[in-house]
Amino acid sequence: MEENNTQDFQYQITDILPKYTKIDEIYQSILKYKVLYFEDQQQIFTFYNQFRNLENFEKAVLNFITSKEKEKQLQFFSILRKVIKKNIEKYNDNRNFLDSIDTFEICWDRANSVESKIKIQEKHANNQYIELRYTENSLESASWKGDDERVRELEEKVNKFSDLYKIEQEKLETLHREKEKLHNESLKFADNVFGKIYELESSFLLVLNNYFFDEWSLDSEQNSEPKKREYFDMQLILSIHKECNGVQFENLNVIDFYNILNLQPTTTKLIIKNREKERMYHLISNLYSCLQSDNNKEWRTALLNKLGIKWKIYNSKYKTVSVSSEEGNKKNKKFKDVIESIFNNIF
Repeated sequence: MEENNTQDFQYQITDILPKYTKIDEIYQSILKYKVLYFEDQQQIFTFYNQFRNLENFEKAVLNFITSKEKEKQLQFFSILRKVIKKNIEKYNDNRNFLDSIDTFEICWDRANSVESKIKIQEKHANNQYIELRYTENSLESASWKGDDERVRELEEKVNKFSDLYKIEQEKLETLHREKEKLHNESLKFADNVFGKIYELESSFLLVLNNYFFDEWSLDSEQNSEPKKREYFDMQLILSIHKECNGVQFENLNVIDFYNILNLQPTTTKLIIKNREKERMYHLISNLYSCLQSDNNKEWRTALLNKLGIKWKIYNSKYKTVSVSSEEGNKKNKKFKDVIESIFNNIF
């Protein structure tokens, strides 16, 4: 039941990264709770349908290569490869479970979600019909008896109940149309595409290897320096960037944000916006807390130096958001709740 509308779907290669991160979140949720919801199945299927054309993926890679300097190319594709490999590992480790999910039933159940409403409405319409038929029979009896006053009274009731019955019938017909529409919409996403996404990801890596594999191998052989550490993966970085970019700090592309938080080389600076320093201190504190104890102090010191934040000021202010949110500061409470939600979903 796949839609064959991907041939002309053009995109920039940077478009795929945030969508990959969302897919990774969905995979984690499925594996944690052992349940797949329709909305998640819809996103998984849409992701596959959008990016399954390998020719378009290669065009996007080439366009990026010709428009960006080599350093940024290598940085971006290194991150993309990590995200792809992580998703491949998830599938390989849980292949039997993911492939066995009955996605058709999930979509079918969603299409039948109005069935209970239909049954209730059928009762309403049927009760109104019984009332109408009873009144019509009473009218016929009064007519035979020649009771003109009773006839006029019952005629008014018949007209009233007839109108009410039509209203209930229209409601019932609306629900049936809604059910048919849900069937048409839901069953478009009924295919289990976990295995197909895995095959697609393997092809993605082949394309990337065609352009960068030899260079990376050569670099690793010639470079005697230890590999740069990744403190935080792209999934977490993207989630924070989505909420904070242009709000807590000046607009910054996600790759530079990734490099800054992972203490990797970048010429771009993170500029904290006015009146947002304490919220940024709160964010740094949360990032610090999720690192292992043998790395967190080293990371925090290096990041504070990178951002030009003095330890004394940070140490006196990083708890402000937590304290003030408990005291009723709505803006700080909202920020605290958003950050906690991000970290709870990731870890």
